[in-house]
Amino acid sequence: MNIAIIGNGTAGITVASEIRKNNNEAIITIIDKSDKLPYSRCSLPYLISGAIKDSIQTFGESFYKSNNLNLVQSKVNSINATTKKVKTDDQELEYDKLVIATGAAPFIPSIKGLEDYYTLHSIEDAEKITKAADTAKNAVIIGAGMVGVEIADSLSKKQINVTLIEVQENILNAILDKDMSNIIEKRLKGELKLFTKANIKEISQNKIILENQKIEFDLLIMSCGVKPNLFLAKSASLDVDKGIIVNNKLQTSNPDIYACGDCIELPGVAKLATNAIVQAKVIANNIIGNNQNVPTMHNTCITKIHNLIVGSTGQLECDSTISAVFHGKTRAEYYPESKKIHVKLIAKDNKLVGAQIIGEEDVIGRINWLALAIQNNMTVEQLCKAEAAYNPALSSTFDPVIVAANILQRKISK
Repeated sequence: MNIAIIGNGTAGITVASEIRKNNNEAIITIIDKSDKLPYSRCSLPYLISGAIKDSIQTFGESFYKSNNLNLVQSKVNSINATTKKVKTDDQELEYDKLVIATGAAPFIPSIKGLEDYYTLHSIEDAEKITKAADTAKNAVIIGAGMVGVEIADSLSKKQINVTLIEVQENILNAILDKDMSNIIEKRLKGELKLFTKANIKEISQNKIILENQKIEFDLLIMSCGVKPNLFLAKSASLDVDKGIIVNNKLQTSNPDIYACGDCIELPGVAKLATNAIVQAKVIANNIIGNNQNVPTMHNTCITKIHNLIVGSTGQLECDSTISAVFHGKTRAEYYPESKKIHVKLIAKDNKLVGAQIIGEEDVIGRINWLALAIQNNMTVEQLCKAEAAYNPALSSTFDPVIVAANILQRKISK
């Protein structure tokens, strides 16, 4: 079997390695226009801050050799789905099965006067921002999603005046409800300037003009999300909308062409590396003959801004859900190093469907625990009865998650 994969990022590499684990005979070719070997895009903000000083490369040449993977570093210009050929700048490659993992590009909104700005999508972008930050005094980031807040955090460590602008009602609005984002916004006062529900009129002479405010900058970064790369899918006459349309096996409208990662359209599924990996494994299984559907994904994620760690999984609050919030401590109340932690649980029909946690420590373990509970359709009542370890220096007697679950259960029982 001749398998071609367009895209040498997380999704494409995972498809290739998963196929190779189960099939030593397949001819696997990965095609990507970049002359760089794969690196962690999630690490880019930490390159800017200086927290990471070494290489963020994730796979070296030895990975391709040891797994017998052909790497073609060339731009793909078109796909001919009829003849099953991929045309690059210098050759045509045949395939039996094709995987499109072309990712996404930064989305830039239409703003009057927007000209000179940076985005953070590649290692080259990180290098340019780092260089510009060496002489900048006032930085503005437009877009307060996960990447936007991470950039803001990184730049504020460089003694730069940072302003974060978000057009929606609250920051991190894709992963947090307003009441939880308020906790972060209050903490950020004094650390940086923050504008939410911002109506950007125009940009003129290094000033962002809002309705009642002018904000000066000498470094402007756009972090307004991404748009899927659809050019190649369109060249193959595949069905597309906001992304490449796929079925539950991640096949496109052509059954011999699969797609995964940031370039596809899956309602409710965030563009996270972890989601891309799950999708890639499904494709690999289907290509080698294991009939598999893409599972429900709960967009479990974590980020950090200043000293606050933010974790989220599952649904946000809505009219059909019930929620409860508990503001507690990570360790015994009397232990001197105990930190505040805020837990929000969301239920529907007595089932746990969402969770959000903010704290200075011990967030990731709890959000992973709750993601597993949601994945396994755990009821709130069952979560109330969960066991949790205790030691005064490491945890509280009653874990904040279980306390929040008990509050939620009482609200459900009323």
